Amino acid sequence: MAAANPELAVLSVLAHRRGPKVEAIARAAIGALDGVAGDAAVLYLDAILAALGLLGRRLVKEMAQTHVFQSEYLRRRFRQERDEGRDEGRTAGMVVALLAILEARGMAVSAEQRQRITSASDPVVIETWIRRAASGASTQELLNNA
Repeated sequence: MAAANPELAVLSVLAHRRGPKVEAIARAAIGALDGVAGDAAVLYLDAILAALGLLGRRLVKEMAQTHVFQSEYLRRRFRQERDEGRDEGRTAGMVVALLAILEARGMAVSAEQRQRITSASDPVVIETWIRRAASGASTQELLNNA
């Protein structure tokens, strides 16, 4: 039914976004977007993601693993979501590695320094800190000039 009426499927997601069946409704609506052309698919997917927030992003990531979309836009959008998640995971892993190095070297990390490290999102900066942590004398030294 969603594929025959993708507009109604999107409206159903919006109407039931807090309901117990929202995940199934959203999966059907996202799948129905495959038959929607260009700009309308963009608009509908953005509406679903805006309404569902993190749940919507999770569904998109899951569906990108199992569903082969015919729409080039949807394939590109789902690849982008997957790649962004992968990049976020790598950055988080680098932060964990940096903190482990500092701990192993017995270098003190203040609450303010820990906050700065854990909120960092630039992998180039974090890699610079990791290199400095391997040979630096203090946590303050490695965080300087970054």
